[in-house]
Amino acid sequence: MSHRLTQIHRYLEAPVKENDVQLALLRALIVELGIRSPTASDLPRTLTSARKLLKAEVHINIKEYIAIRNKGQTAIRQILKPNKKALRKDIQKKGNRASLKWVKNHGLQVLLITCFV
Repeated sequence: MSHRLTQIHRYLEAPVKENDVQLALLRALIVELGIRSPTASDLPRTLTSARKLLKAEVHINIKEYIAIRNKGQTAIRQILKPNKKALRKDIQKKGNRASLKWVKNHGLQVLLITCFV
């Protein structure tokens, strides 16, 4: 398991609210989701920039992501949606929404979208 995968796994098991830990989590998510490479010089340096990048470029069902994340980046890329509208439609069609409380407790609220079902 790569360092970034281990970092995300540890965080999901025991979330920490410290800014530097949250930034490390978001940067690890950016790499795991294939938005930037681990050596990219343009990896976000602040929580705000990391959140903005994820909100703009990542459209993924959190429940599916958690279920499939151990299967590798290729599997994760297959469940990414092209935009928020496609993600909303998918969630409404399948009805597989993640628990808001669970998502917030595990620090993944950056992946949330507004979805009325």
